[in-house]
Amino acid sequence: MIPVVAQDLMSPCALPTPDSWQWFTETGKSRAPAWRNEVTLQSVEMFTEYEPGAYIEWISPTPLNPNSCSDEPSGWLTDAIIPSLLC
Repeated sequence: MIPVVAQDLMSPCALPTPDSWQWFTETGKSRAPAWRNEVTLQSVEMFTEYEPGAYIEWISPTPLNPNSCSDEPSGWLTDAIIPSLLC
């Protein structure tokens, strides 16, 4: 087991970002007081293997509309799939 989040960015954890720490600790207190800050290594491995773009051929031609917020700090938007390039 490893922590899901850690306040120290250099500590090993599943989601090593300041916004993850803030969200999980604040939400844990208000919405899920029994939540434990731990996850199995198998879950972390499966999380890193998640690639929704691999399933696009089974979804299409269903309209695909990925929504995101413009202030996303983790940078995944820069690597996002551009729908027009899938045609």
